[in-house]
Amino acid sequence: MELDTRRSTLKSQIDNLQTCLDAAKAANEGGITTSSGGMISYYVPDGQAESIEVIKEHNHVDDWRAAKKDAADLVKYSEEGCSPEQWDKLLARLQAKQDDPEYAAFMLGTIGPGRLLDIPIDIGGGFRETSGSGPARSTSNARPDAEKDAATVIGHLLAVRSRSWSPEQASKYANSLVQYSEEKNKGQRLGSLNQILSASRATDIDGDGNNETVGLDYDDTFLLTLARRLENYKSKGGNDNRITTGERGNSLHGVVHALTGSPGVATSWLTVKDSNGEVNDEKTTERIEKLINRDPLNREGIVSENNGKWEDDWLMLSARESIVGVKDRAGGHAHAAVTSGILNTVGTEGNADPDKDGSANGSKIELSDAGRNSVSIALSNYTYGVQQSASKDGAAGYTLKPEERANWGVDIPQQAVFSKEALTNLLGQVGNNDHAMARYVGAQEAFNKQQVAGSQGKDEALIKSVYDDQSQLRGFTAGAVARQSEIDGSDADQSVGDLAELTKMAITAIPLPQAKAAGVALDAGSKFALNLAKSGAADATHDGMIEVFGGELQEKTDRNARIREAASRNNTYASILSILGSNVYSQEELAAMAAANQGADISEIINDDGSLRIDPDHLDPNDPQLTDAQKQALTQIGKTLPVKNHPGMPGFSNDATDRFSDGYNDSHGQLR
Repeated sequence: MELDTRRSTLKSQIDNLQTCLDAAKAANEGGITTSSGGMISYYVPDGQAESIEVIKEHNHVDDWRAAKKDAADLVKYSEEGCSPEQWDKLLARLQAKQDDPEYAAFMLGTIGPGRLLDIPIDIGGGFRETSGSGPARSTSNARPDAEKDAATVIGHLLAVRSRSWSPEQASKYANSLVQYSEEKNKGQRLGSLNQILSASRATDIDGDGNNETVGLDYDDTFLLTLARRLENYKSKGGNDNRITTGERGNSLHGVVHALTGSPGVATSWLTVKDSNGEVNDEKTTERIEKLINRDPLNREGIVSENNGKWEDDWLMLSARESIVGVKDRAGGHAHAAVTSGILNTVGTEGNADPDKDGSANGSKIELSDAGRNSVSIALSNYTYGVQQSASKDGAAGYTLKPEERANWGVDIPQQAVFSKEALTNLLGQVGNNDHAMARYVGAQEAFNKQQVAGSQGKDEALIKSVYDDQSQLRGFTAGAVARQSEIDGSDADQSVGDLAELTKMAITAIPLPQAKAAGVALDAGSKFALNLAKSGAADATHDGMIEVFGGELQEKTDRNARIREAASRNNTYASILSILGSNVYSQEELAAMAAANQGADISEIINDDGSLRIDPDHLDPNDPQLTDAQKQALTQIGKTLPVKNHPGMPGFSNDATDRFSDGYNDSHGQLR
């Protein structure tokens, strides 16, 4: 009995000594302590007892032990192979600890960068078996996702570890990764690095209740160094007979995805500045266009997972840049330039220059749902830029700053602007995703209310121009949606009807934003889309065609004219309701108009005393439909709005119709 007790005590002492030794190794390898004269030590916080529990906790002994075992198994399996069951068990252990900073530090301290790049390739190759020859040759794979799974784990380890590095350490490690990927006879390592940097996380970037897929959160210096080095990647050649599923033809494929998780780094990498430090819009756009065109965009006839991801990542970058840009206290010029460069390039199939002839290419594009969502976010942040891009003469250049003489222009940052070819294609694609369209329409109508409210008390010509621009953009959007529907072979009547109903619901449901910053438009649009989805009202928009077109669905010779005219009427109703709810006309003036009215009854809209029977900003969101009598009244009001004391307002109703038609024809008539 006494002997057993002594044995137990001795074993406990040995275990404790081993723990202390492991703690010293862990502390030294993890940078907690440093060696002195070949001696290593562990760490005990001041004021705490030197107990085994304290030593284990503060020197991360368990993480060190787990990392040592997992790293040894990972290297062994990559060199010698393993069974599917062995890989599954190791992968589960790796994934459970991949975001632990201490574990990551020990793993990367044990496995060097060159071997790290080899592991996904070799793990994947270990499960690939080929049998037979000639026509009978076949390949089987017991774990087809092993390479990608290994790369994803390594991406997580790199991300969490990089955030604890100094700038010098981050830059050194990034350079070493690229150096090893360029090594002679190791050409497949680039595919591995691209897969590692393609690891993703899910996050809701715009507050609409849905997660987007973005890159991991890497250290800024680490990521910027990678981007710059990989942009100038030069392989030393040779032969590498291994097989990788990672992208090898484009050295930027992975890092562009990683940048979607760090938009600030993307801005630094992409923008070109003049000697005075100012952003050069044209050179920035040219740079972005060249980078994007390194790889084919996901166009008809060129559809692959890698190409689609390349396009999606650039579009996600535009969304993230726009979110940062509208909140940038410095004015957001660089972010607007980057967003403009990306969307003008993708929107015209690689031709970003708004002054170039778009007839040779860029006539139509096809985006994924993820891409449409990103475009919607970006356009929803640059509402004024979109509006001016769709105006009669378009917007010159790549960015613009709103005029601050109107209250709505104060605090709105630099805006991205777009060629009409690009905007037509982009809006057409957004129209193919109900949620993306709801966000965009909601944001634009929120901005419209800001713009109208901020123009009160100003020159009436300015107020009138605001309404003209809004009508032009509504028409431009409707024309783009109809055009895309015709390209896709779907029902343009239905698409434009849905849009008209969605617009009316947005005008009804979205209150006037109280803040003036542009970011509130996206917030309003995202909340509108979220509430629409929650309430099930999104399904109701598909009934909008019947309400908008009324009994006019019979075939006519000019089918396109019927679509345009019906949507145009809806815009005119919205414009008249908005002007009535503004301060342009006094109650006395409206009462005089009601008393003098000789045409269709307007009492469904205006009472005899000049008060409004319906509040333009607070129609019932559950029943926003206008009755036939209300529509007839609005048509009559549009013809007879008082102009005696309002020289800027003659022809308000007709101008709303004309500007909508101009916008519709502008986008609908783009080459396809």
